Amino acid sequence: CGADGVSLCSDEHYYKGHFMETFPKDDPARSLYQKRFGHSLPKTEEDTLPFRQWIQMRHEGVSGLYGDWAKELKAKYPKAVMRSTFANFSIACSNITESAIPMDLLGQKGGLDFIGTDYAGPYTISLMTAANGWRRSEMMYNGGMRSKRPDMILYSEMLNSVMYGAGDISFYRYNYIIENRNAPAITRGFDMIADLEKLGVFHAEPASDVALLFSRASCDWWQIRSWWGEKAKDPDWDRGVEG
Repeated sequence: CGADGVSLCSDEHYYKGHFMETFPKDDPARSLYQKRFGHSLPKTEEDTLPFRQWIQMRHEGVSGLYGDWAKELKAKYPKAVMRSTFANFSIACSNITESAIPMDLLGQKGGLDFIGTDYAGPYTISLMTAANGWRRSEMMYNGGMRSKRPDMILYSEMLNSVMYGAGDISFYRYNYIIENRNAPAITRGFDMIADLEKLGVFHAEPASDVALLFSRASCDWWQIRSWWGEKAKDPDWDRGVEG
């Protein structure tokens, strides 16, 4: 039957870079880094400007890779919808330093019709919308993985997505929706959204003199500073910034 779109990432996708100690000696990123910043790549993870510059360059490169994929797919399938479901870890504010990709860069370089994630709230929807454009973000919610969810919670998640600029809402996953009796509330939620669309809410954007100010750099650097030297019980997180 075909499909209208393709996801450029796996479900809850994230990116984990090399440990600096094991970064290949012949990797072309070393010379690119040297040319751009005028010094060699740091040998270890550290709370320094050179290491922060590496994180910045790596984020830009990964975002550009998604842009290249999207461009190639659009050239072959111009009507295809490019979407995503990136991980949005809550640890250390956004955890974008190590285990995710900055939304502002995805908006600039990723070529995505929809930037998406799951189980997040209005703050994240606002960030994705600011990065990729009004009605060009999407959110996936819990359709009732373990039990019946309160109707009002489902309504609030769906409606705040619309009010904060999302253009698509989905749920994980269909068998849970049916098995745990969440289908009636979700159906009613979409009916309410349809009523709002008749009133023009889908095209109602914030005033042009209203801006969302968000410093990704301060988030990254705060995370590096706060994690530096920290040891956690979970071995996946025992390397500080290189968790």
